[in-house]
Amino acid sequence: MNEKNWKPRLSIEITPQQSSDLSTLIPHGMQKLIFQAVVDDVIRMIRTHKEVFFAAVIAKQLRLDDYTSLDMKGKDGNNS
Repeated sequence: MNEKNWKPRLSIEITPQQSSDLSTLIPHGMQKLIFQAVVDDVIRMIRTHKEVFFAAVIAKQLRLDDYTSLDMKGKDGNNS
């Protein structure tokens, strides 16, 4: 393969149910755009919160819809 044409990819194993849900819920052609946005947000959160972000996601204490709220909270934990 020509190095110029090489594109990095992210591949993860998902369950059959997850695959079915994604196919049903995400309109055709939108999956790439959705996951590119998710990856960009995850990278931003890692740069900002590092180990805290990892621990919260792995412990399932932080969901995707909570990610942006982390950047909005002040030092006291309240939105500012």
